[in-house]
Parts: sequence; C-alpha cells; structure tokens
Amino acid sequence: MKPNRLIYLPLGGAGEVGMNAYVYGYGPEDRERLILVDLGVTFPEMETTPGVDLILPDMSWLIARADRIEAIFITHAHEDHIGALAHLWPRLKARVYARRFTATLGRLKFDEYGHPRDAFTVVAFTPDGKQILSVGHDKFLRYWNIADGKEAKKLGPTPDYIFGLAVSKDGKNVAAAGYGGSLRVYEIATGKELYNQHHKGWITYCVAFAPDGKSVVTGHEKSSKGIAKVTSVAK
Repeated sequence: MKPNRLIYLPLGGAGEVGMNAYVYGYGPEDRERLILVDLGVTFPEMETTPGVDLILPDMSWLIARADRIEAIFITHAHEDHIGALAHLWPRLKARVYARRFTATLGRLKFDEYGHPRDAFTVVAFTPDGKQILSVGHDKFLRYWNIADGKEAKKLGPTPDYIFGLAVSKDGKNVAAAGYGGSLRVYEIATGKELYNQHHKGWITYCVAFAPDGKSVVTGHEKSSKGIAKVTSVAK
C-alpha cells in the first residue's frame, strides 16, 4: 500500500504578480484528493506580449486529474485570484467555495459565460470562530466544525437554492437568501427560524444585514431590472 503524501503545486502566482492558482493534495501517490485555491489571471505587458488581453495559468496537469478535485476555494475577488475561473471552470467542474461578496461577483461572471450559478457555495464564520456556515445548491444551511471538519447542524430545506448568506453585526443571527426569492433569518446559536418570506419570480443575488441588525437588504433581479429591497426582520 502506498503511503500518503502531501502535494503543494503552484500552477501560477508563485514568484510572480498575478495568475494565482495553487493546488493542494493529500492521499496515496497518484490517488491524492485535490483542492484548488484561487484561479486568477495576469495582465500582459505591451513590451513582451502585445495584442494579448489576458494570460491564464496552464491547468493541463489539474484538468487531467479533474475527477480528483474536491473543491475550488476563491479567497477574494481580485482578478488575479478569480479572473480565470469562468474561463476554465467547465474543464474542472468542481464546486466553488467563497465568501459572500466574492461569490456574488463570481456568479455574475458565470452568467456571462452561461455556467450554472449554483456551482457556488457561500461560506461565513460563526462569531466564536469555531464553525463555518455554508449555503449552496442543496437548499440547506449547514454548520461545520472547524476542529474536525464534521457537520454539526443542518437547517432547511428552503424553497430554492440559497445564494446569499450574511451574519448580523452582533453575531447572533444569520440570513439566507434563495435564488427564487426566499428569505430566511435564523438564530445562530439555536437554529431557530426568526423570519420567513418568499418573493416568487425574483432572482436573488446577495443579502446583507443593516447595521442595526433589524433589517436585511437583498439584491434581486426582476424582469431584467436590478432591485434592492429592505426588509424589516425584527420581531
């Protein structure tokens, strides 16, 4: 039996500015499970690459092992970290994990290329830093223990895929906004549902708490128009 080994393979970004793409893997040799951290572009210089718009990392090694990719993690929304994702995702087809703002921009890029919006899972930390909250394609809000990686709790299902996730400033509540117009607010500590609303026919892109924590702002698309809605969620 082959011993497990750890892989760190920069496909871009190491020793250069831009085009960040880092592969990590662990497992028996040639059977490692892999994750990709960031997938960015770099911008050409007129002196060396005239006429070139973007430069993408060479992903041939990872594409050949796409069936072993567990996830793609995007750390933030600068183009040198996310710019190549929409270009190369169809050849990787792995679930993408990102924070709220980054996932929203990533979905807009996916819209331009006709990729599925529900490829993204939005993540956030609980206030004590011991758990990660995640929402995505399966209509559930999930709690994950950071210490052991195990699922601690699952809330839902909601009527539609959850696209938006936000934690209130005081760290007590979490809002989950669904692609089809649903809005749920839960108490983080207990999982108790505090608010429930559904705007049928609205496409929801993002959600955020107002500073006082009593209202939630959601971004929608309806009849090809952008709409920002403020909803009071205080009892």
